[in-house]
Amino acid sequence: MSYRFIALVALLACALAAAAARAEAAPKDLAPVANAIADADPLAYDPSKLELLERNAAWAYAGPLYANSPGGIAETARRVAHWRPQIEKAVAGSGFSPDILEGIVFLESAGRADAIAPGNVNSASGLVQIMGYTANDFLGMNVKVQQSRNLTNQIRAAKARGQHAKARRLEAQRRAIDSRFDPPKALAAAVKYLTVARGYLGRNDLAVASYHMGIGNLQNVLRAYGQSEVPYTQVFFDSSPTHNAAAWDKLVSLSDDSRHYYFKVLAAKRIMHLYRTDRAQLNAISTLHGRKHSHEEVMHPESQTKVFRAPAEIRAAKAAGELLGVPNRPAELHFQISPGMGSLAPGMGVDKRTYRALKPEALAALTYLAQRVQQVGDTKTPLILTSTVRDWSYQSRLMRVNTMAARSYSVHTTGYAFDIARAWNSKKQAAAVQFTIDRMMAHGLIAYIKEPHAIHIAVSKDAAKLVPQMLGDVAEPDQKSLPTVPEHEGEHVHTPGDGHEDEVEPVDPPRAPATVAQPAEAPAPAPAATKAEGPAAEKGGFIQRLKDFLGIWSPDGE
Repeated sequence: MSYRFIALVALLACALAAAAARAEAAPKDLAPVANAIADADPLAYDPSKLELLERNAAWAYAGPLYANSPGGIAETARRVAHWRPQIEKAVAGSGFSPDILEGIVFLESAGRADAIAPGNVNSASGLVQIMGYTANDFLGMNVKVQQSRNLTNQIRAAKARGQHAKARRLEAQRRAIDSRFDPPKALAAAVKYLTVARGYLGRNDLAVASYHMGIGNLQNVLRAYGQSEVPYTQVFFDSSPTHNAAAWDKLVSLSDDSRHYYFKVLAAKRIMHLYRTDRAQLNAISTLHGRKHSHEEVMHPESQTKVFRAPAEIRAAKAAGELLGVPNRPAELHFQISPGMGSLAPGMGVDKRTYRALKPEALAALTYLAQRVQQVGDTKTPLILTSTVRDWSYQSRLMRVNTMAARSYSVHTTGYAFDIARAWNSKKQAAAVQFTIDRMMAHGLIAYIKEPHAIHIAVSKDAAKLVPQMLGDVAEPDQKSLPTVPEHEGEHVHTPGDGHEDEVEPVDPPRAPATVAQPAEAPAPAPAATKAEGPAAEKGGFIQRLKDFLGIWSPDGE
């Protein structure tokens, strides 16, 4: 045997070893798995994760606090902090945390002792927004409604004429005959309500949830759930249209403000903590909330998120497994690709399929969304996917045909966003979509914006927990022939007004801060609507949003 032959064998062995090492190091080619949630829902309630669920829900529902706080988040927090000594005095010996009562003050009045709900003083009034009949009949307060109404009208007239000294005198008279406007007495009444509610419901968190929902309504929910004195977070996350449906029906019959109130109190508590300990962080989060009509930039700040600039970068990311191709198998996966997706690519000399890719977390979220909607809505009609990843060159071309397209940061250029057409085959499917995106948001997995023709969904990195179950180690099949969808449901041209980044060109948009520390465990966004124009104002409940869904689409098109 010659040395030359031995050398050739050795070289061949080295080459085979190197190839094996490369294959071992190559990224897995993941793709959606059909029927992935048939046996187990990865978002099913897990009692061991109760605290994490509360943090995620508080983060998810904080948006309206940041968006609607009178004077801005820091100014509202300053007003609320002013009452802290009286709050601590009010809760002393009650078993309730001053942080929780402070959160209620934030939500109910934004720290304004003279806040009055729309209507008149018989409505919710004062620092903790107590109704006139509740004050007199339930809490034993001194409230003379008619005199209070007359004095309120005089106060408004005096202020309108610039007679501020007179207005202050009249306010003092009103406090004497309507203790809802007397902060110490109002705070004491709020603690009395919480204490009585705890007596009926058995838990502090249930008492807090009942502050907006009402004791009787929450008792009805608990009876339907079949258990009492269980955490409100359990009742909320363990109820759905397919599990503990009777309890969910009771919850969904109430407004979003009532259903989400407890989590919004926790969100307000977090805001006040940041106000005292890290005001720069609070302001940074507020800036990010202000850039879109969702909290997607809180999840993906521009300064900390990779943006794809050119088609070659998307192709390289797909080769590395950083982006995954989106398959078109509607019968199995319950979503289909719109033929119009990537429609500008041919003009760039690029294959349209380049723009059919998502981050693994986003593809897992899309897969879960489609399968859960099919499961809840009991429908075979797939969701229509109208947009996934873009690069900046594609975004620039989109601007030429759509003057409302974003001139700044778009989460689509990160691979963490996709859009689905608002085209439902039934009210049941529409309700299933609304339930599923709301529940995914409550888990801290997505943020969404409803547009005229589509729902824009941005996916959190926390959706990585869906990847093991929703995506399998299989190669993406070739694209099949694409089903026909309504013409306007392709790469849609946005119309202004809903806050999507492709719709309205920002005017000198605030830049994302250089560093934005993320909240522990999970990010943090949106509260319950304040009775008196407080920061938690959130228009419409589930039913109204479902009507919005159905009102947009009809078989005849727009």
